[in-house]
Amino acid sequence: MKDESRMWKEWQMTNSEGRWAQYRLAVAGFLILAAACGRQTPQPNVVISEPAVEANGAESAPSSQPDYLAEGMALLQSGAPDKAIVQFTKVIEAKPEDAQGYIHRASAYSKMKRYPKAIVDLKEAIRLEPQSARAYEMRGTAYGVLGFYKEAIADFTESLRLSPQGPTTVNALINRGFAYEQLRQADKALVDYNEARRLEPRSAIALEHRGGVYLGQGKFSEALADFNEAVALRPGFHEPYHNRAVCYERMGQLDKAIDDYNEAIRLYPKFAHAYQNRGQLYKKKGDETRAEEDFKKARELQQGH
Repeated sequence: MKDESRMWKEWQMTNSEGRWAQYRLAVAGFLILAAACGRQTPQPNVVISEPAVEANGAESAPSSQPDYLAEGMALLQSGAPDKAIVQFTKVIEAKPEDAQGYIHRASAYSKMKRYPKAIVDLKEAIRLEPQSARAYEMRGTAYGVLGFYKEAIADFTESLRLSPQGPTTVNALINRGFAYEQLRQADKALVDYNEARRLEPRSAIALEHRGGVYLGQGKFSEALADFNEAVALRPGFHEPYHNRAVCYERMGQLDKAIDDYNEAIRLYPKFAHAYQNRGQLYKKKGDETRAEEDFKKARELQQGH
């Protein structure tokens, strides 16, 4: 297992666009790995969020620490994870043998993209509560963001063993599927996406990931069917349109691809990748003026990122 300082250095060296996997917030409030391969993984208006915590579930905080915990969670949800960490640290100090303080603080560290710190807390949470599927799922998420896919798969697998049909199951399946994709194990990824889809039939996230695998395999009809359904399930989000545009482009249907890029940009005007892709299509169609306008806009957005 990698120590925190080494892990942080390795992450810094590989933290460039297109090489490291960001996790995205899913509809149910959990973190989802972002896909590569030219498609865009689902994300709403925020990039990173704390994992969902059930208010009355088995992993709720002890009643002896209601104030610090409630304050920390309120701060986390209001967008102040640094202040939330202070409150969660007080929870830990009050009851250091309770895993929940570490789990909540890890969620705040993840919100701040301090994933090595989150992993340290989750390691302690797992030591204190070895049966916590949530802790394994969260640590797998952090490993995945850092690009340690084998470690992520091991944690997701343990989370699924502990909770084969619980609140963390679909999350773990989709994230493990993405990790398998990064290790070029597409067949295993498809098994996980299919199972996530079976457990949650309206999961647009699972559809988009599965469609991405089909796209990479050249199964355009299957990919298009998944992206069509994802668009229907999430019409207000830009990623399904972008993904379907990529599929249309590879099918040679450039006008339909441009229409979807248009919609993706309308929904998310700062979508540099969509401008770049649309510019390439305009160039293919011989419209140099529009192509250059899109390339210029993409450069401006990338420089301002």
